[in-house]
Amino acid sequence: MKKAKLLAGIVATGVLSLGASASFAQSEAWKGFSVQAGVGVADFSPGFSGGKYLNAYPYTATKDDLVTAVGTVTAGYTFALSGPWTLGIAAGIIPGTSSSANYTVLITTPLGVSQSPGTYSISNSYSISLQPGFAIDSEKLIYAKAGFTGTTANTNSAAYGTATSTLNGYVIGLGYKQIITGGLYGYAEINYANYGNVNVPYSALSGTINASAVDGYIGIGWRF
Repeated sequence: MKKAKLLAGIVATGVLSLGASASFAQSEAWKGFSVQAGVGVADFSPGFSGGKYLNAYPYTATKDDLVTAVGTVTAGYTFALSGPWTLGIAAGIIPGTSSSANYTVLITTPLGVSQSPGTYSISNSYSISLQPGFAIDSEKLIYAKAGFTGTTANTNSAAYGTATSTLNGYVIGLGYKQIITGGLYGYAEINYANYGNVNVPYSALSGTINASAVDGYIGIGWRF
């Protein structure tokens, strides 16, 4: 009986050791540097609060969401943690300038409401994030992301001219990676960004602007 218990204990220990080794091998497979590029769609939604024209007349603003095609390039490093768990750190950019969307400033004066139309776009978007992940196996990885993001909002108005505003905030997201062959992998990712308040960039207008955005990508990457 003692021998049977001893044998069972040895077998159980061996099974647990093999399981732990397999889990660690899964995370080890994703360890190292990587670069990736993707294409997708972003929906940028600006917000506005408060505001007076020449510190005298109240105004509001209407604006369309900016829905635009985007491309992104990301580089990062992934650490293998305990078992199947990983932790990545990554920096990504969305190069170039987006397409434009419309907005209108509505100023209320004793003579009525005047309208000043304009357009806006975004450019120089970037993010820096931590990406905790779970290696399903050596070829599949799911991950979350959380970090810092920034972008530049470019406005153009016949009444007020051109201006830029730097928006900063946080980003969270979810993603999936799948090995294709060797170090080549495909990925899919969706993100939500929220940008804090900044002042309206025109001296004649007070008030603040903010924004949120949702984007999704598919692409390919390479692990080194």
